Amino acid sequence: MLAVHGGVGTKLTGVDRLCSDAIKKWRNDPVQSVVHLEGEPLVNCGYGSNLSLNGRVECEAGYMCSEKYAFGAVGAVSNTRHPILAAKYLATKFLSESMFALIPPQVVVGTGADLLISELNLPIVENSELKSPLAIKGFESAKKAMEELNPNDTLMEEKMDTVGSVYIS
Repeated sequence: MLAVHGGVGTKLTGVDRLCSDAIKKWRNDPVQSVVHLEGEPLVNCGYGSNLSLNGRVECEAGYMCSEKYAFGAVGAVSNTRHPILAAKYLATKFLSESMFALIPPQVVVGTGADLLISELNLPIVENSELKSPLAIKGFESAKKAMEELNPNDTLMEEKMDTVGSVYIS
């Protein structure tokens, strides 16, 4: 069984259809279902990720499997549409290496994550290519709201969250 979600919080029209399409196309592959989502501007991952305070896309991805509780994650990735592929690589490397009880890195962030993406020959893109018009609009709106924020005001309730995929065999 494959389950896919397009985030929580503010729900955009079309996210349900996008998740349904990912399930139909990638029935037994949670990683490829996330790759599918990472290429779409409607969700907060890969292309279309929310922008950080400095106006850049810096996205995260995590992968876990039940075998030996393998886990891999990348964070603050700024140079690829598909960070999930690097996260899976880290978990797979953990499973395949026997390093005399030494554990290979399971979480890589920032420039180290960008370097890993390059070393894995995953498609590299300029950060500007990860910015969807919707993400730019949201960033500009949030930036304006922050500039106008009165310290006594409560913070905005609406947030965009990330995506996920689970496969149970």
